[in-house]
Amino acid sequence: MPDRDRRDLYDDLVVTLAKQEKENTRNMRKNNMRKLTKLLHDDLEGLSHKTLWKEAQELLYDCDEFSNDKDRVLLSDLLPNFN
Repeated sequence: MPDRDRRDLYDDLVVTLAKQEKENTRNMRKNNMRKLTKLLHDDLEGLSHKTLWKEAQELLYDCDEFSNDKDRVLLSDLLPNFN
């Protein structure tokens, strides 16, 4: 196989892998936002419109469902405007 063909195949592979990684990251973030929204709305006791963000973070980290989630990303990645 000529070098040019190998290079083209390699470049195609790199582009394909980059697209897959971007899509996986997007899906993981979307899934994590869905989980966080569910936790904030349904599962956290003591959370109200008067709760400070620092208190909400403590409630989240104390929540087993949130803390034990292997796929979760950092809150700062999900909600960068609140840090």
